[in-house]
Amino acid sequence: MPTRGLFYISLARKCQLMFGLAVALIITAALLVPAYYIETLVHQKNYQRAYQLATLAQPWADSSITDWKTQQAALNRWWEDNAKNLKLPEAKPRLIRLQKTEASKPPTSLWQNISAEFLSHMEWPFKVNLLGSLWQLIPSAARTNLIAQGRRLGHEFIRTLGPRPLRLDDFQKECVERMRRDESINEIPHTDKKAGHYRYIMAVRRLDPVSGRRPLVGMVDIQLTPETDKELLSDDALIGARIVIVLAGVLAGFLAIVVFYLILHKFILAPVRDLKDLVEQIAGGQFSARADLTTGDEFEELSDAFNDMLGQLERARVELETINRSLDTRLGELAETNVALYESNRLKSEFLANVSHELRTPLTSIIGFADLLRDIAQSGPITDQSRIIRFTGNILTSGRMLLDIINDLLDLAKIEAGKVELHRTTFSLRDVCEALHDFMRPLMEKKQLAMNMDIDEELPLMHSDAGKIRQVLFNLLSNAVKYTPESGTVHLQARASNARQVQLIVEDTGPGIAPENQQIIFEKFHQLDASMTREHSGTGLGLPISRELCTMLGGTIRLESELGRGTRFLVDLPVECPETVQRTLPSLT
Repeated sequence: MPTRGLFYISLARKCQLMFGLAVALIITAALLVPAYYIETLVHQKNYQRAYQLATLAQPWADSSITDWKTQQAALNRWWEDNAKNLKLPEAKPRLIRLQKTEASKPPTSLWQNISAEFLSHMEWPFKVNLLGSLWQLIPSAARTNLIAQGRRLGHEFIRTLGPRPLRLDDFQKECVERMRRDESINEIPHTDKKAGHYRYIMAVRRLDPVSGRRPLVGMVDIQLTPETDKELLSDDALIGARIVIVLAGVLAGFLAIVVFYLILHKFILAPVRDLKDLVEQIAGGQFSARADLTTGDEFEELSDAFNDMLGQLERARVELETINRSLDTRLGELAETNVALYESNRLKSEFLANVSHELRTPLTSIIGFADLLRDIAQSGPITDQSRIIRFTGNILTSGRMLLDIINDLLDLAKIEAGKVELHRTTFSLRDVCEALHDFMRPLMEKKQLAMNMDIDEELPLMHSDAGKIRQVLFNLLSNAVKYTPESGTVHLQARASNARQVQLIVEDTGPGIAPENQQIIFEKFHQLDASMTREHSGTGLGLPISRELCTMLGGTIRLESELGRGTRFLVDLPVECPETVQRTLPSLT
């Protein structure tokens, strides 16, 4: 039995701990919402109280009067007379009449002119001879200090005679700036978070009949605290509500934990303990033990599934034996596939050897006859022209043979790489057949073969790739000429199967092909005679290339043959080939 870790916690403890934390978190979050809402509601109620009191005081602020001291006194008397009936607070609203300009440096006034004139003549007594002489006896530094002190005292004396500037606190200055900048702002509550302190400033504006604007001329400032206004809902009034909320949360959490504890032990932990005991019995070797739970839920389903486990183990053993037998069969199939791959590799190796032989044969002939021509040219004047002509003819024949082999290899490579494209044109199939007939005539006359051509008069015009159809027919006719013995016959026939399809037939009187080889000859790298000493040369790629080209053109190719009676190839092609190339997946063989 595995040892328990240092921080092992049972499932019951985990459930209790996690549920307790979840209940505490949920209840706390649920109670914080109403607590925050109640506190916000209290603040809104208090600000509404300040707004109503400021609205009561606003009519006393007459914008046409420059001095509001009389209005302030009348407001104070009215406030005291109606305080009891209207439940007004002890703190009275303050009417603030703003000056016409609030520049940082006030303009020059009459009092400042007087001050400047007075200070400019401060030194006139010292121009008297006697006093001037006494003044000259005072040291220069002391005289400068006395003059500065006199100027300062003069400024202070003159300043006391002028009007006193209006003193505003920071919040009042901020309100003045905002209300002057935006005429749509008429009330600004104080957003200070100080407990129990509520302040409200309401704008007093005057309508300018000329410009239509409403400039700010004054303010109504009211400040409320629980000490000055008994109608305010103070933070102390929220303590009772907060205590009730906390007690309700604690009680709800306690009840939730108790209920969850009972449910957890009755419906979850007890079945888990029974299943744990059963597992320990089976681990101890008591395979006859079974679970007996009747909870009517997933635990009962789990116990039933556990009881079925032993029976399923036996069935699993049988299935494993079946799988093992299947694996043995698969191994046999893989072995056969391996043999097929080996055979395919062998065929490719033979094909490469044959291709190398086919390439070497014309190259050897070309090099040999070229050496002979060089020797003849070095030996002296050429006297035997027929010999030269024969040698050059052999070189040309070998070169054409080499070119045919290379073309077959290139065509196969292009087909395998998917780089062959269709060039659709409208042409006459009769013209293609007659051109091939004329092209193959010298080869047939060389072997004394007879060629019959039967072209249907009702052939429709083809809308296909004439070059690829010509290549298919050339490959079939070349094979027919190659394998047909002397004095044999090659027959070319073209007919219309229906309005949308034509059929091309190439028939010879050669040796024929055995039924077991009739499909092999269309496969790549396969030749019926793959030996180095075979009678007919070539790579054996003509028929595989022809089959691929027929597939690209949307057609098919097949053969009918009997040993000793010749071979007949039938090519079925659509009158209009598809716009896209029909490609076939390359096969291993």
